Amino acid sequence: MAKFCTGCGMELTDGLMFCTGCGTKVPEGAPAEAPAVKGEIPAEEKVVKEPVMVQAQPEQQQQYIPPQHQPPPQQTAYTPPPLPREIMDSDVKGTKYEPISAWGFIGIMLLMCIPIVGILLVIIWACGGCRKLCKRSLARATLIMAAIGLVISLIIGIAAGSFMNFLSNNIEASGEQSGIAAIFSSIIGDKDGEGLAGLIGNIENINKDAEKQNNGWPKKLRKYPGGEAKSVTSYRTEISGTTADEMFSWIDDLKKDGYKFQDFYDMGMTEQDMLDMNGWWATDGKLYLSMSYADGTVTVDHTNELPDLENYFN
Repeated sequence: MAKFCTGCGMELTDGLMFCTGCGTKVPEGAPAEAPAVKGEIPAEEKVVKEPVMVQAQPEQQQQYIPPQHQPPPQQTAYTPPPLPREIMDSDVKGTKYEPISAWGFIGIMLLMCIPIVGILLVIIWACGGCRKLCKRSLARATLIMAAIGLVISLIIGIAAGSFMNFLSNNIEASGEQSGIAAIFSSIIGDKDGEGLAGLIGNIENINKDAEKQNNGWPKKLRKYPGGEAKSVTSYRTEISGTTADEMFSWIDDLKKDGYKFQDFYDMGMTEQDMLDMNGWWATDGKLYLSMSYADGTVTVDHTNELPDLENYFN
């Protein structure tokens, strides 16, 4: 017996799970007779004795399409939001966001340089007493930098004061002043209150004493190998147009002549310390040499007697 679709009334072939006409699923035990279709003439009103099959289109019936055959969903292209309009100078003119010109900053900094008034203006601007935000930011940055500078200055001042007190205490505790200790004592002030003026006077006395005791380049002192020698005083000769290596070579020759390094004023300097500073102290027991190199010039002090600094600084 033939079977018919319950959706469209089409005759079905055995073994089908869906109607080939409308796609309606075929239920188990589908009706053997075609269902009544909308618009079909009742059997009792038909003139023709033989039934006439009228196939009607189902109303709003969707045809089934297997998932693998369904078209992919349409994707709409992404449209980014519109970019904000560029901010023009005319948009912020007259507002608190208006920038300050270069000449405006120059005027502000000149006002800051006025004593007392400048400090008051900076404080007022930093607290919001101005219309433009950039002026307020500049004032706040100025106050922050001033505070940092004040803290650093205090730290340096305290450290320098502690260092000077330390030197002064050590000099007083030692009782005797010689060499570099005597010089520091004169700089920071001795018992007589001479201070720096006393130091300068003592150095002048030392130079005068050395001037009297010497008379130019000693005859027994090996000649410097190069450069142009110039006698500055009776105990000092400057040799220009030379190098540090040439001075070191001359020192090696002086060692062969019997000169040995000596820390004249007990400053705790080793020979290598002096050489690292492009200098050298030495004596052969009769002549005292002091030399230093700087900017292509070697300065040589040659004295027959070592100046006694204690006689001048005590």
